[in-house]
Amino acid sequence: MLPIATPFGEFQVGTKRTGTELAAGEYWHCSDGSHMAMYDDQERYFEGLVSFLGRHA
Repeated sequence: MLPIATPFGEFQVGTKRTGTELAAGEYWHCSDGSHMAMYDDQERYFEGLVSFLGRHA
């Protein structure tokens, strides 16, 4: 099964559902982020990304 990361920002809709409905999906919440959380909330986004890659690489 292919793991799928779905980070989402505070004002996004639908992404949380995607991360929880996929068998190997997971998501993390970037509370200061928008659709571009990798820019708006870099600290939380990259913490989540590094953690995800560490578990699945």
